Amino acid sequence: MPLEDGFVEREAVIRVLRFHGISVSPQINGPVNMMILAKDDYIEAREFPLEVGRQLLHYFQRKFKIQIHLFYHPEMLPPDPTCKLN
Repeated sequence: MPLEDGFVEREAVIRVLRFHGISVSPQINGPVNMMILAKDDYIEAREFPLEVGRQLLHYFQRKFKIQIHLFYHPEMLPPDPTCKLN
């Protein structure tokens, strides 16, 4: 859910990423907020604060071709993950 200042809760961002086929998991033995993102042959470690800001959301939009409004309104995702929006 979007917060008042334009940030989005981490769990909502993870839900949208996973819907789009991106594996998101905490980095073992790493910093507390560090997550591993993987899709196909791409993998990266990225810090996920509890409240994710616009800069990181726009990065995900560019990198993974995810419509930005879905991060702010994850309730717009279809309930069936096999139904793709892109």
